[in-house]
Amino acid sequence: MSISATENGAAINPTNGTVEFAFIPESSGADPVSGDWKIGSWESAPDGYWARCLVGPSGTVLLSVNSYDVWIRVTKSPETVVDQVGGLKIF
Repeated sequence: MSISATENGAAINPTNGTVEFAFIPESSGADPVSGDWKIGSWESAPDGYWARCLVGPSGTVLLSVNSYDVWIRVTKSPETVVDQVGGLKIF
């Protein structure tokens, strides 16, 4: 997911903050709670900054067959931004 941030109207590099993801079963309609968050990582590219989280047997999180709401949380002191960013279907 592409991430952009500004401070005092100027673009800044968000990668010195932490990025986390939560995968909540779509049918639950719940918001993430503290134990749901999984650490993500940053990738810098010519077109900006990308937040990522590897899902699967060798990844950060292993999900069962289901549809999930995907949430992101970026913490860069003194602020924390949380947003639902999309969905993910595991077959």
